[in-house]
Amino acid sequence: MAIETAKSVARVEPGDALALNVRGTGELLMYSIGAARESFELAHRRQPEGSCALLGLAACAAAERRWDAAAAAYERALARDCCEPALALTSLAFATLAAGDARSALEQVNRARGEHPGGPLADQVAAMAHVALGDTAAAEASLRRCGGTAAPLTHVVLTPLHVYPSGEPLRAALAQQPEPVTTASALRPGEDALWRKSSNSENQGSVIVVSPRGGAAVSGTVRVQIGGTAYNRLGYVVLLVDGKFRAVRNLPPFRLALDTKTCSDGGHSLEVKGYDRRGALLGSHTVTVFVNNGVRHTADPAAAEARRELIRRLERCLALRPHPLNQPYLMGRILDRQGRLADAITAFEYVFSMQPTFPGVHPELIDAYGRDGLLAGSGGARVIRQLPAGSRQVALTFDDGPGPAVTPWILDRLDEADAKATFFIVGKQAELYPHLVAEIRRRGHELACHGYSHTDLSELSIIEIERELVKTRAIVRQTTGDLLTYFRPPGGNHDLDVQRAVGEMGYTTVFWSTAVTDFLDQPTERVLALMSGKIEDGAIVLLHNGFDATVDVLPELLSILKKREYKFVTLSEGLGTTSPPARAGYDR
Repeated sequence: MAIETAKSVARVEPGDALALNVRGTGELLMYSIGAARESFELAHRRQPEGSCALLGLAACAAAERRWDAAAAAYERALARDCCEPALALTSLAFATLAAGDARSALEQVNRARGEHPGGPLADQVAAMAHVALGDTAAAEASLRRCGGTAAPLTHVVLTPLHVYPSGEPLRAALAQQPEPVTTASALRPGEDALWRKSSNSENQGSVIVVSPRGGAAVSGTVRVQIGGTAYNRLGYVVLLVDGKFRAVRNLPPFRLALDTKTCSDGGHSLEVKGYDRRGALLGSHTVTVFVNNGVRHTADPAAAEARRELIRRLERCLALRPHPLNQPYLMGRILDRQGRLADAITAFEYVFSMQPTFPGVHPELIDAYGRDGLLAGSGGARVIRQLPAGSRQVALTFDDGPGPAVTPWILDRLDEADAKATFFIVGKQAELYPHLVAEIRRRGHELACHGYSHTDLSELSIIEIERELVKTRAIVRQTTGDLLTYFRPPGGNHDLDVQRAVGEMGYTTVFWSTAVTDFLDQPTERVLALMSGKIEDGAIVLLHNGFDATVDVLPELLSILKKREYKFVTLSEGLGTTSPPARAGYDR
C-alpha cells in the first residue's frame, strides 16, 4: 500500500524505469525470479545510471545462489548513487562471503557498519566471516550483537553456505563479469508484451519505423528513419507522438527529427504515417519508445521527492535479509568449534527440525552425531527383534503417547510391579505433554522415538523421515536431556528409505517378538492367554500408551510374567548397553 501511494504521488507511468523496478520488486516478493529479472533488465536499459535495477538483478542472482553474479551486481550498484548504501554494502558482504571470500566480506561489512549502525544481517555476516577465519570469540561477540532479533523477512530466503574457503576466488570472478549495456539499445522481438502489442501488424510491412526500434530508450534528438515496401512510392511522411503531430517530411530520405526534451521521461507512442503524392495513405506503423533525459517532473518538488522516497523503499525491499535460522545455526558452529559439542548438537537439531534443507546443517549434524558416539551416517540402521536369551528377561515397550488419560495409569501399574519399561513416544505428543515425558523419565523408564507425527514414514522422502527423527530427539533432549537412540517405525512401516534415514541419524530400529495388536477383536481373557503364551526369554513385547487392549491386559500380564520369574528391563539394560547420557539443553 505504501509503495502504491508513493507511485501515485510520484506520477509513475507504465514503461518508466521506476515502474519497471516496482514491478520487478513485486515479482521478486512473489518468488517469480525469472519475471523479476526481466523487469529489472528492462529497467536497467531504460535508466542505465540508476542503482535500483542493479540491486534487483543482484537480489535475483542471490535468490538463485549465483553469488559471484550477485556480488558483481552489488559492486556496480554501489558505483551509482544508492539511496541506502549501507544496506547495499551489507548485501555485497553477504554475497562475497557466500562466494568464498571471508576476509573481503569482513572488510565490506565493517565499512557498512561505519556508514550505519547496521542490523542483524551485518552482525551475522561478521559472525560467519569470523567463523570461517577461525576466530570463534569474535564470531560469538558479533552474533551476540544481534540480540536474538531478526529483521522482517521481506524477500527471498537467504542462508549462508556450509563452507567458506579462504583465498581470492571472488576478485577473479568479478574481473571476468562483463559490464551490462549502459547505452540505449533496442529490445529483442517478443521481450515484453508492452511493446509487442504496440506495433500495427496490419500495415507494418508497407511503412515501418526502422529506427528507433520498439522498446528503445532514447534521449536528446532522435532521428526517426522510415522503411517498408511502400518506401519508393512515398510522397511525404508524418510523425505523431502520443497522437499529436510533431513533424512532416516530403523528400527522401524520409528521416524525421524528434527532440525528446519536449517529452516527459517514460513511455511514449511514436507513430509514422506514409502518404503518396496524391495524399492517399499507404501505411502506418507505431512503436513505443522510452524517453530517458533524467529531467522528468523537475518542476514539481513534491513529485521528485516522492520518486526519491519510492526508490529508497525499493532499495530497502531489495536488500538481503537474514534468515531467522541463521543465528541458531551460526551459534551451533561457534559452540562446536569451542568444544561444546552437546550444545552444538542441540542447536543443529533445532535448525534441522525447523528446516531440514537449511544449507550446511545436515552434514554438520551428522558429523557432530558421529563425534558424540552415535553410529550416524552409516546408511543403514541396526535392527533388533529380541533381546539376547539366557537371562530370564523381557522388555516391555509402550508405543504412542504420552497422554494424560493413560500414561499416569500405566506408570502406576509398572511401579506396583517394580517393572521398568521403554516408552516409544510420539514427538508431537511430547510437545503437548512435556511434564509426562519428564515423569516417565523420573520413574526410571527409558525413552525412545516413535516419530514426530506418527505418520507412515514409508510414504515420506528421506529428508522428511530424518526430520521426524531429529525433531523428536530434539524435543526430548530439551525436555529431559536424554539422547534418543532407539526407534520404532509407526505401524511397523519400514522400507529401504526408512532404513537409510534411521541409520543416517544414528538410531537402532527395534521391532518386537509379540504385540497386543496381534489379537484384535478377541476377548480379554483370550488376548492375555495367547499373548503371554508367546512370551519367552528375551522377548520384546509391544503394548500401547493409549486406549486398546493394553489397558485390559497389563495388570494381569505383569502378574503372570512375575510369577514366571521374568525380569522387566529397559532395552538398554536388556541389550547390555549403557543408557544414553543426559545432555544439557542449549537455550536458544
